[in-house]
Amino acid sequence: MKPCAASPFRREPFGQRLPGAGLLLSFLAAGMLCPVQPVWSAAPTVPELVNQFDPVHYQDLLANKLYTRQGMNRAAGVGPELDRCREAIYAELESLGLAPVKDYFAYTDSNGVPRTACNIIAIKPGVQNPSNEIYVVGGHYDSKSNPGADDNGSGIACLLELARILQPYHFAKTLVFCAFDAEEIYDYYGAHRLGSLRYVDQHRTDNIQGMIAVDMIAWQASGSSSNSAYIEGRPTVAAIRNDLRNAMLSYGEGLQPILRTSSGDLSDHVAFADAGFQACLLIEAYFSSNPNYHKLTDYVERPNYIDWTYAGKMCKTVIGYYATKLEPVDVSPRALACRPGAGGAMVLEFAGLPGCTYVVEVAPDLASRSWVSLQTNIASLADGLFQATDAQAAVRPAGFYRARFAAGYVGATPPQTDIIVDNPSASLVGVWSAGTSSTDKYGSDYRFKAAGTGNACVEFRPNLQRTGNYHVYEWHPQGANRTTDAPVDIGYLGGTNAFRVNQQINGGLWLYLGTFPFAAGTTGFVRIKDNFTTGSVVLADAVRFVYAP
Repeated sequence: MKPCAASPFRREPFGQRLPGAGLLLSFLAAGMLCPVQPVWSAAPTVPELVNQFDPVHYQDLLANKLYTRQGMNRAAGVGPELDRCREAIYAELESLGLAPVKDYFAYTDSNGVPRTACNIIAIKPGVQNPSNEIYVVGGHYDSKSNPGADDNGSGIACLLELARILQPYHFAKTLVFCAFDAEEIYDYYGAHRLGSLRYVDQHRTDNIQGMIAVDMIAWQASGSSSNSAYIEGRPTVAAIRNDLRNAMLSYGEGLQPILRTSSGDLSDHVAFADAGFQACLLIEAYFSSNPNYHKLTDYVERPNYIDWTYAGKMCKTVIGYYATKLEPVDVSPRALACRPGAGGAMVLEFAGLPGCTYVVEVAPDLASRSWVSLQTNIASLADGLFQATDAQAAVRPAGFYRARFAAGYVGATPPQTDIIVDNPSASLVGVWSAGTSSTDKYGSDYRFKAAGTGNACVEFRPNLQRTGNYHVYEWHPQGANRTTDAPVDIGYLGGTNAFRVNQQINGGLWLYLGTFPFAAGTTGFVRIKDNFTTGSVVLADAVRFVYAP
């Protein structure tokens, strides 16, 4: 038998650089196996990532996708371009494969009017992260009743450019992208920066190691004040301020950092600092002198206003900080050995990242793309070793093996803290019709019913992983034919509370019902019943339980 000819190695056999790409081994007749000489490419360096900043793409985001043109208005709750901007951010993150989510929440504005806001959240999980260390990059996409090109379209464009650059690679630590709503306003009770307040309230127990609010980074002061940037935060966050300063000195192309503590409570980092996290603000130096700050003239096409070169330096600073902290890693496995096994089997030995999951597959040829899994293994925590056995190697005429990365190692998975029960997962008592026409529904449908005696109900019963207090929310599509007194019962640890919900208003959002103690398991419930007295129908769509430590 002639020896195998070496085949060219590629990180991904079909020419794409994808997460999970691995190595190839070729074999011929009766298990004769030839390792293909790999050409290894190391994880990207921080300078390599910083240099991927694309000024043309950044300019396209800010000028053409974030609704920053003259006459536009992204004011929280009322701006006609706010929802369009939200959808554009969501679409951009989704196009990168980041699976963003829209987190809607209700508030009452300073005039007493009920409003809805929405954060856009996307997570890039770390792959070598046993302590579940998390970094957050945040910026607000609402404006001060103006186009908000600098404040804060410039920061959101930076966040999206960071996502584009980092997404194709693997990193040890987790990064959360947060586009916050309602930063520029106060609610009826005097609360400020509502989007970041909500996020922190949901994630107080997370292992957040650092958060930077990127807010106003595209206007440059003139003269001796130029080529500098503020890094603002309280004295208690000196560590992250210094780390961001070092990133600016290394990657900001001469941009000079000015560390300030006296005026640190100005943006979305404040809620994180209040919760005890390391958090600071990156903002243009002397921003209060920006002649278009909080004015209708803050639009992107204004002559001699947006300084694209300066914005690029700010973005490169942000990229350098997160690339350093997240720690780029190469997940590619290495082939160590192949040896005969019992009964003509082939035993393959590999090394990968300790604790990570790898899949070994076989295919008859590369053209078919018909990869069949042989075995899934978790690489040893001690040395990263794993192996697979091909019991059918002796009867395969020819083909290829492939080992590829499948999942990272993040230690113990924290208990689920946000549980949503949609109506398809609820129990129905009586005859309830399915509806799909309301555009403010949760998911693909909802249930509705005419008035009855109260014996018919839709029961939402979560499977809670731990005993404790939970905030309870209800979601319904609003409409003129809905009841104003929908009966809602909440069964919790120690009792039952009855509520009446006006379903003609507050549709398409999570309506807070209260906080109650629940036991772990499925003993708790929310029931929506049919014994209402006004309107034509009662709706049952979805219920949410949020752990409240």
